[in-house]
Amino acid sequence: MDVGVEHGAPEADSSLEAYMGSFIFGRLRLLIVVVVLLPVVATISRRLADRLERRRGGVSTIPSRGLRVVQASATRARAMLR
Repeated sequence: MDVGVEHGAPEADSSLEAYMGSFIFGRLRLLIVVVVLLPVVATISRRLADRLERRRGGVSTIPSRGLRVVQASATRARAMLR
């Protein structure tokens, strides 16, 4: 009886299989970032910038400008990765 050996578990002894697995999961991670994370970051930064500007009577502040840069960068990155 072999202790510690799982029978029926496929072994990834081929470097090609490992490469293809990492390639597919890398593409999946990129897809998740483009579809989920970038729009969320852009939306949150836009709302925070709007809120800061409303508190100051519509005047742009350094933090609100920084948030606008984050929003624009997330939007550009999403457009580029489509």
